[in-house]
Amino acid sequence: MVRIRSPKATSAEDRGTRRRLRGAAAVLALGLCATGLADSPSQAVLPGLNGRIAVNYESPYGGCEDCGGGQPDYLIATMNADGSDFQTLPGQSRYEAAWGSPDWSPDGTLLAYAGAACDDCASKILRTRLDGSHGKVLEKGRSFDSGHWVNVGSPTWSPSGRRIAYIRTTRGGSDLFVMRRDGSHAHRLTRLGDIAGLGDWSGQGRLLFARGLGTKPTTTELFTIRYDGGRLHRVTHNATIESSATWAPDGHALVYVGQETRFAPRDVTVLANGTATTIGQGAGPAWSPDGTLIAYIAPDDSLHTVTPTGADDTAYPNPNPFPGRWVGSLDWQRIPEGQG
Repeated sequence: MVRIRSPKATSAEDRGTRRRLRGAAAVLALGLCATGLADSPSQAVLPGLNGRIAVNYESPYGGCEDCGGGQPDYLIATMNADGSDFQTLPGQSRYEAAWGSPDWSPDGTLLAYAGAACDDCASKILRTRLDGSHGKVLEKGRSFDSGHWVNVGSPTWSPSGRRIAYIRTTRGGSDLFVMRRDGSHAHRLTRLGDIAGLGDWSGQGRLLFARGLGTKPTTTELFTIRYDGGRLHRVTHNATIESSATWAPDGHALVYVGQETRFAPRDVTVLANGTATTIGQGAGPAWSPDGTLIAYIAPDDSLHTVTPTGADDTAYPNPNPFPGRWVGSLDWQRIPEGQG
C-alpha cells in the first residue's frame, strides 16, 4: 500500500509494480554467490543507525533564478530521510559536485565527492566533514583543453575507511583506481577501458561496478572485483542498461537501476536470492544502514522510501529548494551503534 504525502507523488502504477526481470533467475543467483557474500554474513558491513542522506543537486547559477544565461550550479547537500532540513555543504564552488555521487565514510563523519571549480576546469575528488571543515583534495584530473585530459570521479569508501576507489577516464577509456584515504598511493585496479559506473564495496572488499559491453551500444552489466585486483565476477546477464548499484548492508542483496533502452523508464530493482524485483521507477537509490529501507528519486523528482520488497512506498515532495531543479545520487549516512 502506497502512502501519499504530497500531491506531486507519482502514481501507484509507477511505484508499486513488482516483476521479475528477463533472464534466468538461477544465473543471477550464481552471480551473487560468486562474490562470496551470499553465505558470509560475518564478513558483511555491520549495520548501523540511519543518519542523514547526502545528495547531488542542481541550483540556479549563484542561487539566482534571474541571473540570465550560464550553466546551473551542481552542489552537495544533506537532508533527513523525509527530505526535510535540506542543508548545502559549506564552502563549495560552482560545479563542485558535477562529476560524481557523494559517499559517506563508514563512520559517518566524512563525505567524499567529485567535481570541478568551473565548467572547463580539471575534475577533482574531495573529502570533507559535514560542516565543511577538514576539506582536502585527494585526487586531480587534467582539464579538457589540455593535450592529455584526465577525468576523475565517483569516489566510494572501503568498509574500513582506509581506502577510496574511484573512476579515472582518459582518451583510452575508463578504469578503476584505488587510493588511501589521504589521497596517497593511488594505483590502477583494472585495465578494461569500459567502466560505466562504480557502486560500492562489500564487507569482503569486493567492488560493485558496471561495464559497457558490446552486445548493444548502450548495454551495461554489473560485475565485482576485489580491491587488490584478481578475477572479475559477473553479477547480471540482462543485456540492458544497469547503473547506480549498491550492496545491502548485510551483503545478501543489491539494488540498482535498470533500463531496457536508453530512453525507457528506469526501474529501481532489488536483486536477492536469485530474484530481481522492481520496487519503483526512478534513480539514485540508496540503502538505509539498518537495511530496512531504500530511498530513491522518482521521475517527478519526489523523494521516496520503500522497503526492499517494494512495500510501504512513501512519497515526499522534491527536497530541492529551487522548484523544477533535480536532485539525485543519494547516499545514506551510517551512524555506528552507540553513537546515535
